[in-house]
Amino acid sequence: ENKIFICPWDVNCSYVYVFDINSQNISDSIFIGKNAPGYLALDKDKNLWVTSGNPTKGVAAAITKLNPKTEQILQSFSFNGNTEIIKPCLNPSKDTIYFLAVNYNATNNDYNGLYRMNIEANTAPSEAFVKSKALQYFWSVGINPYNGNIYLGDPRGWIQSGQVIEFSPSGQEINRFNVGIGPGDFYFD
Repeated sequence: ENKIFICPWDVNCSYVYVFDINSQNISDSIFIGKNAPGYLALDKDKNLWVTSGNPTKGVAAAITKLNPKTEQILQSFSFNGNTEIIKPCLNPSKDTIYFLAVNYNATNNDYNGLYRMNIEANTAPSEAFVKSKALQYFWSVGINPYNGNIYLGDPRGWIQSGQVIEFSPSGQEINRFNVGIGPGDFYFD
């Protein structure tokens, strides 16, 4: 509807800003109740899912579902500890949200991997759909809009070629291949 939603990822901010394309101005701000909004995804019901938090700066991670028209917070899920919630995306039917949980504590692999949940869920998942291995985390996720296959990017320490792992919608590994350093996003054409 000619609007762009902006996440400032500022630990002192708990708003998503609305930029009106026609007027070329910020036209509104939406309170999300959590600080440091970072990423957005839009589901089939036109609700926004906003990840927030910056655990390295002491701001706990969360994912919030809100109605951008009414500015009502519909649900919010909080996460504890060093876990950062990033890069939400949706399956082709936009009724399932996926997000990455990244725990930077190398000695603790809890809540580290790819998580998924139905957009109508009342609780956040407690187990990873695809769990990362010890001393590993994923930095990118993409869902192929044509077949629903899931692609995960492993930065492999950011000092060597990264790796992409492809999974079926049911979570079966299909393929893996090396890419450049730090795979961050996916584009499907």
